[in-house]
Amino acid sequence: MLIVSEIVLPEGKALPFFLMNLVYFFGISLVIGFLRSKLLDFYQRKEGVFFVNEFTGLPNISAFIRDIGKIKKNSKIQYVKILIVEITNQYEIGAAFGMRTLYKMEAALGNYAREYFRADVKVYQIQSETLAIVFPPNMEFNIAQLTAQPRQVLMIDQIPIFHDIICGGVEFPRDGITANDLIQKGFLALQEALHRHRIYFEYHPTLQAPQKIQLLGEIQEGMEEKQLTFFYQPILDREGSIHSLEALIRWKHPRLGMLSPSEFIIHS
Repeated sequence: MLIVSEIVLPEGKALPFFLMNLVYFFGISLVIGFLRSKLLDFYQRKEGVFFVNEFTGLPNISAFIRDIGKIKKNSKIQYVKILIVEITNQYEIGAAFGMRTLYKMEAALGNYAREYFRADVKVYQIQSETLAIVFPPNMEFNIAQLTAQPRQVLMIDQIPIFHDIICGGVEFPRDGITANDLIQKGFLALQEALHRHRIYFEYHPTLQAPQKIQLLGEIQEGMEEKQLTFFYQPILDREGSIHSLEALIRWKHPRLGMLSPSEFIIHS
């Protein structure tokens, strides 16, 4: 036996009020559904908009910063090895083939890194000619792989292109716990690798930021304040007589004391 209950609405304004509420809540639900759909679409596209380099398709510096932050929060991670890789002949490649080819080469290097190390490494493009290769947590890599010169020719659009790279090694958290610290230490290691004509150098605390770069910004003020002075050293001939004079410049720096020319003059 089917019993249908009858809804008795109050006389007068009850029915219009009921319909107005029904339309109101129905409209709100439509708006919420639309906004929810747009937000979901935004978050799905956010990975490609904010965290991927638009030219190479590699994760960018923002993605590197984000992922280092995640590593920092994971208490199970003991260490993470990171390589900072720089293409030293990027300008020659760009001049010879154009920027599009250079972008393709950087993307190809990312794929080659995964093949070369045979590991689930993550490759980021932290600036136009520099990549960061992050190894899986708590995983060592064979440094002997880096002491030998890796393949230096990649095929881009059926063209064999020579590339020259150097690598700087850093380790989280030993060398830093933020993306900025790790990149800075990686650049110091890169510079040391370049000076020593090596393909790879690992950061060590004895490596210091180049003081000459800092002093270049102060040298004009030093000249205006007459902090640079000359010392004259006599040069003797075979008989012990003064033959000539050698002028030696010194910088009486207000913070660092007396500096020799080798400490503030950069040779090209």
